[in-house]
Amino acid sequence: MEAETPSRQGTRPQWFIARDPKAAATISDPRHQRVLEAMLRETWTTKALAAYLGMGLNATHLLVKRLEALGLVCVAHSQPRRGRAVRHYHAVANGYFVPFAASSHASLEALYLAKDDFLRRQLVRALIRTEVKTDQDARAAGLSLYLTEDKDVNAHLGPGPGRRWETFDDGFAATFTHWEALELETAVAKQLQRELRDLIARYKRRTQVGARAFLVRAALAPLDS
Repeated sequence: MEAETPSRQGTRPQWFIARDPKAAATISDPRHQRVLEAMLRETWTTKALAAYLGMGLNATHLLVKRLEALGLVCVAHSQPRRGRAVRHYHAVANGYFVPFAASSHASLEALYLAKDDFLRRQLVRALIRTEVKTDQDARAAGLSLYLTEDKDVNAHLGPGPGRRWETFDDGFAATFTHWEALELETAVAKQLQRELRDLIARYKRRTQVGARAFLVRAALAPLDS
């Protein structure tokens, strides 16, 4: 571990630099990332963490013990009680960094894809769960690839040939997925980049009691010419 700057939270160092391959692989693993994300924010008992993450107590205990064994989390304090004391865990730093050289991936592209894979799968499962209600709906659904009246080529999943799920109707949960190749001048592309960033930040600041959690993905990149 390398402490690069003083901590903003207590005495924790700012960064944990994972140069050990086992620590690097563990930080990169989505299951352990969920635990680390929670412990970066606050201190947890294993029982409370399991309830927060919606995981089984034994599975959570194993994840925490592995993180502790690798020096990625530690006991912040112990709460005395009859029998074994209750341990409260937190992150050992305010952030973790996995250098590409310490990862097991052959390329930076592979590391990027591995990072996104877990969330991408979550997104796809949530979309299907929302849009496809029955096995009959699933059997009728499929991929459409066709030429539109405007001479554009569309490719999307839907409930039938050329059909889309009407997710903008009030009766549907809010879902949206869209791919588009746009021709943009550099200045306009930068404007879009900043607008997407600001839009997500604006909604992130909105908090309401009883609000549902939604997974949002936004991406923008120039295509090869």
